[in-house]
Amino acid sequence: MLAISPILIAIFIGLVSFLFCFWWFGIVKRRQAEIQTGVVTLAAMKWRECVGLVIQSLEKEGYREEISSRQPGDGGTEFLLKKGSALTLLSYKHGTAYHLGEANIRDFANGVQLIGASKGILVTLGTVENMAKDVASRYDIQVIDGAALWPRIEGFLSSNDLDAVRGQASAQTKSKVQIGAAASVGMTILSFFIFGGIGAISNSDTQAENVAAKVTQAAQTAASKPVDPEVARLNATAKAMDEIDKLSEKQLAKRKA
Repeated sequence: MLAISPILIAIFIGLVSFLFCFWWFGIVKRRQAEIQTGVVTLAAMKWRECVGLVIQSLEKEGYREEISSRQPGDGGTEFLLKKGSALTLLSYKHGTAYHLGEANIRDFANGVQLIGASKGILVTLGTVENMAKDVASRYDIQVIDGAALWPRIEGFLSSNDLDAVRGQASAQTKSKVQIGAAASVGMTILSFFIFGGIGAISNSDTQAENVAAKVTQAAQTAASKPVDPEVARLNATAKAMDEIDKLSEKQLAKRKA
């Protein structure tokens, strides 16, 4: 069986652990940090700027705003959009403190029906309960929370704002990537000592087996050699003397007689 060098095994383990740490902290966690930082950045904007980005992202999907549909006194948070001949009511709730539940969805669904729209889009920088999402699907309402909104509108931000968000996200995960790299080096060293020790034990066992096999072979070789007549005579004499030593005095006297 081909033996693998312990150092190669250790390098392989260290490389795999480093790639996993880089993927987890450098890609997955960094993206999560970027989304969180991006939502906070959007919340710091004026609501008109942020909803403008939302409408731009929806225009890319074929929606067009009906300017004349704005009603004074509504706070500017609801807009009537049109896609083809179908009307869609857009509601935007600025700020990360919103936590929309089933009641919010039902109220918005009533507003969609009253205005005569065929569907609704409810957007918030906050969060939406899972049960509320299930209710929204029954009323043909699309719900977009902060985590889902950022990937939609990040491409419409200025390059300076986008670079600032990505820079903050990278800074948050940089130390974790470095810790992961250090842990990978430690894993490599530990693996080398572990597998090196196992290899040494295996070699010792192999050497012991080889020695035992050589001793057995030598014994078999000695047993298979023909016995010299003189050696046989001496052995017989020695055996007879041993028998005499075992006799009692009476037996010795009888033997002499």
